[in-house]
Amino acid sequence: MTGAAAPPSAPPGLPVYLVLGDSIAAGQESVPSTGDNERDLPGWRANGYAAQLVPTLQEEIDCLPGVGKAVPAGCQNLRYVTFARSALPGRPGVTAESMLEPADQVDQAVALLAARNHDRNPRNDVEVILLTVGGNEALGGTLTPCLISPSDCGDLADAVLDDFEVDYAAILSQLRASAGDDVLILTTAYFNPLPYCGLSEQIGVPAPVLGMLGEFVLEGGSGGPFGTLDAGLNTRIRAVAAQFGAVTVETSVLVAGDFADCKHPNAIGHAKIAGAFADVVTALP
Repeated sequence: MTGAAAPPSAPPGLPVYLVLGDSIAAGQESVPSTGDNERDLPGWRANGYAAQLVPTLQEEIDCLPGVGKAVPAGCQNLRYVTFARSALPGRPGVTAESMLEPADQVDQAVALLAARNHDRNPRNDVEVILLTVGGNEALGGTLTPCLISPSDCGDLADAVLDDFEVDYAAILSQLRASAGDDVLILTTAYFNPLPYCGLSEQIGVPAPVLGMLGEFVLEGGSGGPFGTLDAGLNTRIRAVAAQFGAVTVETSVLVAGDFADCKHPNAIGHAKIAGAFADVVTALP
């Protein structure tokens, strides 16, 4: 893929909450799909868990008021800006590797941070960054090979996740260096959709086996027929996030009835994830 399309512009003079990542972060399936992703994108962006978090952030995150205003608690002028995107025809799903491509999301985020957090106006800073990426490479990149050759699954997943971890660290390193120490960075530990999304009926593999595979790739450990994996996707996300002072939010609250398909939460699922993020933000010191 060559350079990404220009991101939505951030409102001038106002503080920003910036969302980066994949189709889950972009809110896909937060409202029912019409089958036309281009048409659905605005509704997904406006209703996904990232957008639903805005009122909590406005209440809980302190930032400077506008000129001439008394200093209030919270950040009522905080504006939601998302560079996250869904897969579209000719544009595959977002991965950590793709986010690092020239002119893609990381470059866009660094440019926005440079323009706002390093200018003379402290009222227009990016105050919060939310990052959700890794699901496409972890589950998408291991599902079929691991089911075909379970005994090789541990080695396969380890190789995929080693590459992801390098890219994920590069993303967070650039974000933290550009944002500075005071910006809140939220990261996402993934849910396991495999036993709940109807995949068992489609491919004839028992739901408990799919559940075990998903848990294995996400969390590592001993996966029965799938062998052993020292560190799964979420294990690595938590460790790398901690290294760069980011806060990881767990989304394993999702269960049957919370999924639109085998990647994306439905409206109920997005609301649950938004609640998990809100709980973490509210509990921050």
